[in-house]
Amino acid sequence: MERIDVIPPDATVLQTEKAVGYDYATPAREIVTRLRLFPPAHRGPQRLLSCDLDVWPHPSHTRQFADEFGNGVVELFHEAPTDTLRITAKLVTEHRGRDPRSFSRGRLGALHGVPAAGVGSFRVPSVLADHSVEADQVAREVAPAALTDIERVERIGAWVYRSMRFQKGVTNISTTASAALAGRAGVCQDFAHVMLGICRAAGLPARYVSGFVPGEGYMHAWVEALVREQPDGGAYWLAFDPTQNRAADGRYLAVAVGRDYRDIAPLSGTFVGSAPGRLETWTRTLVNAPLARRGAGSLPLLPGANHERCRDAQRVIIQ
Repeated sequence: MERIDVIPPDATVLQTEKAVGYDYATPAREIVTRLRLFPPAHRGPQRLLSCDLDVWPHPSHTRQFADEFGNGVVELFHEAPTDTLRITAKLVTEHRGRDPRSFSRGRLGALHGVPAAGVGSFRVPSVLADHSVEADQVAREVAPAALTDIERVERIGAWVYRSMRFQKGVTNISTTASAALAGRAGVCQDFAHVMLGICRAAGLPARYVSGFVPGEGYMHAWVEALVREQPDGGAYWLAFDPTQNRAADGRYLAVAVGRDYRDIAPLSGTFVGSAPGRLETWTRTLVNAPLARRGAGSLPLLPGANHERCRDAQRVIIQ
């Protein structure tokens, strides 16, 4: 896909590149890799200008579809045995508006990203954003119903930021909100799950968002809550980042939404082999840098990779 149009002077342009490397102790076969790395063409003030996907070895075949939340999914199938898999996704996106609360033209309406089951899917506990007595207590104390929806979301996010300690290695991708809240520590995924649990306990529909933020060498997670500015006003999704204690502004690149991380893991899949594989990832995002020519540059040199082979990666067309 290549579609770089005229860019408004007040827009921020992000160039994001994510590289993924799988190395298998013994050759693996029948590898199925699911990617949720590509944002929609338009998402509020965010617009996708171009995207590329380079894969080595070239997949036997591919499939593209939208999941129940409308997120784009790319499936790669590698039938032949291989001991190495290299994937690089490249995105160019345009972002308008620095303050999401004042940029009403780019707001996400209430039906955006809502599954067939309805917005109620984001109002009840989920596997990783589970219910806890402590979340109920925090919701009553921090976000009473007398406040506006926006005030409640911001107070919950600020409470999570103050109460949790950012620490790697104490949680994993299966850690629940109740466990992270009890330990008062974790990474952005845990901060988001804890905020989701409290928002839902307060009666606010809320969902998990994955994406990219400049300056971070990994994917990020934050929360969107469905709010009304006035009792009789229209509803929209307000984004808040509890890890940074701030509203998600125009430099946040949202990729996918779901009830929690399990719904929208950026990388997932299966393979047939006698030993587990080793995963390495690498991410960078440039802000307002000169736009590179399509296909310019080489794949990132992941540690332990066969760099000469990886430079022969072939492009997969993203619709």
